[in-house]
Amino acid sequence: MAIGHRIRTLREERNLKQYELAERIRASGQEISISFLSKIETGQKSPSIRVAAAIAAALAVTLDDIVSVN
Repeated sequence: MAIGHRIRTLREERNLKQYELAERIRASGQEISISFLSKIETGQKSPSIRVAAAIAAALAVTLDDIVSVN
């Protein structure tokens, strides 16, 4: 499963809207726009390791949960 699809699945499992996830990420000190998050989820952009780690933290999962290819 692609990283973006995995992020979207995890977000939806937590009943979060994109703007809510973006707010959680920004609360951790990592700047991210809703449009960039959308592009990550649709596979148009790839997150840096720093951004992927912030997303993982905001979703309360490990970075491995985000990037694993299983």
